[in-house]
Amino acid sequence: MSDFQDSLLRHVARLAATHIDLVWDISAAASLKNGVRQQRGSGTRRQVAPETTLPLNWPDFLINERNKKELFILLANYALHNFSQVHVVTNVDKELLSSGTQHISLAGTSCEKMD
Repeated sequence: MSDFQDSLLRHVARLAATHIDLVWDISAAASLKNGVRQQRGSGTRRQVAPETTLPLNWPDFLINERNKKELFILLANYALHNFSQVHVVTNVDKELLSSGTQHISLAGTSCEKMD
């Protein structure tokens, strides 16, 4: 388990919840928000994997879009497959997924966010 996953697990364990919705920020390439991010710079690229340690400089890490995308996918998949006592609904990139067997209607929903 990575430091990223351990941190998320500890946080969720403190909650007295049976259902958690995890929503990871994704922005369209042509969005105003993405344009502002590009002006700030690209940050330091780090591969995000289960064995990766937490970065010391979070702002620099999170400026890099690939870092964020990989982190969000890693944490979403970890939550879906490892939080056995909690029903998790989350987006993995632009796809909405559920950890439970309950039917969840996702009709008319979108992971795109307005800036």
